[in-house]
Amino acid sequence: MSPVNRRALLLATGLGAGAAPWGEAAFPRDRAARAAAARSLPVDDPEFALRAWARLNGDPAGRAVWSTHGGMVYGFLPQADDVTLAQFARRLYQYRAVAVRQMRFDADGALRTRLRAWSWYADAESGEFHREFTNPYTGRVVQCPPRMSPVGETVMTRDGPPAGATTPFPAELSTTARPMRLDYAVLGNHVWARREQFSRFRPPDTTWFKLEADMVTHAARLDELQARGLDHVPNTISHNLVAEWQTWMNMHGAPGHILFVGQGAHVFRAGDLPGDVQATIEKEFPGSLAAGLASA
Repeated sequence: MSPVNRRALLLATGLGAGAAPWGEAAFPRDRAARAAAARSLPVDDPEFALRAWARLNGDPAGRAVWSTHGGMVYGFLPQADDVTLAQFARRLYQYRAVAVRQMRFDADGALRTRLRAWSWYADAESGEFHREFTNPYTGRVVQCPPRMSPVGETVMTRDGPPAGATTPFPAELSTTARPMRLDYAVLGNHVWARREQFSRFRPPDTTWFKLEADMVTHAARLDELQARGLDHVPNTISHNLVAEWQTWMNMHGAPGHILFVGQGAHVFRAGDLPGDVQATIEKEFPGSLAAGLASA
């Protein structure tokens, strides 16, 4: 079967990568589609994009917003004639992430965000908490401890991070010195807003630079995103991240990559997070959930 016919068959059965229930790709792939979205939203206005991103991820009026998401992490080997289907793609493990944010806009329009985050891993099938993991590529048991960040602060302007902004480790970001941009798709009163960020960075536990491509999509109501007086826009999150093998897998330099695929949502109180999420954080980092952003 030719590639064209194969893709047509996948699309007809709803399995193609771009398949959507209305028969078109969910996101604009050309100028005409972006122009169509522009009839509903100021798609090329970086100030609107910054405020939209803030209202989707938090509350610029200063209310703390808790975000939780998680999903599956897949491993992929590059194309080769001797790579079997089972070797090419694997379900490796699940991931969980929680973040609490408190936002405000400065007088000059810069967005200032205080943030703390927690993350951990779980078994691919059972979802049980992982502290160690048998790497299927090496057969070795590796440690994958849960993590909690210190309370930190970031600043974002309509033109990216401000000049001279410090980072916790050497990093190059695709969003630096570029106007804030979201890509939108509009269908009736449904809107999807996607932000992409590509990174090259060297965390303190490595001697090499790592590469990541992070894509986060928010699904919301169009009328609520348009309502500028609404401080937080209710939405759900879809998260995709492509990266090299995680450092703790001890596979730096091995061909291949991992893909995070997850979903999530937002709440306004830590007590409204899923019960198992609260229990895991309290067990691994006692008191930190109740402290939230107060323990800087």
